[in-house]
Amino acid sequence: MAQDRTSRARRKLSGGSIRIRAVTEADRADVRRLCEAAHRESNLRSVPIQLDRVDAVLDHILSDKTVDIGMIAESDRDGELRAVGLLHATAGEHIYLDLIQASCLLFYVVPEFRNSTAAFQLMRHFIRRSINSGAGFRKT
Repeated sequence: MAQDRTSRARRKLSGGSIRIRAVTEADRADVRRLCEAAHRESNLRSVPIQLDRVDAVLDHILSDKTVDIGMIAESDRDGELRAVGLLHATAGEHIYLDLIQASCLLFYVVPEFRNSTAAFQLMRHFIRRSINSGAGFRKT
C-alpha cells in the first residue's frame, strides 16, 4: 500500500496553492472587497464602512515613506487566481521599552478559505517580516 507523503496539516488545509505577496495599486478593488467582507463580520458592522478611508489607508501603505505593510493571500483554486486574505500591519516605538513593536491592524481570510493555509501563511509572513525588520529588538 502506498503511503501518502503529504503532511497531515497539508491534507487537512487544502485550498489550492496559496501565495502571499505585497499589496499593489492593482489590488485596490480586491482590498476594498476584502475590507467590506471583514467589516460585515466585525463587531462594528452597524457603523457604515467608509471606503474612502480604505483608499486613504491603501495610499499610505503603498507610499515609500511608510512602515505600514499590506499583504494579500492569493489562491489558484479551480485555476482562478483570486485574493482570499488580507493583512495590514504597522510598526512603531514601544511605549515603555526601547523596542520597535509590530502590530497587526487587520487580519482577514474569506470564510471558504479558513480551512486552507492562507491565514497561517499570512501570519507567518508578517512575523518573519517583523523580525527581519528588527521589531522586538533594541533600537540601534
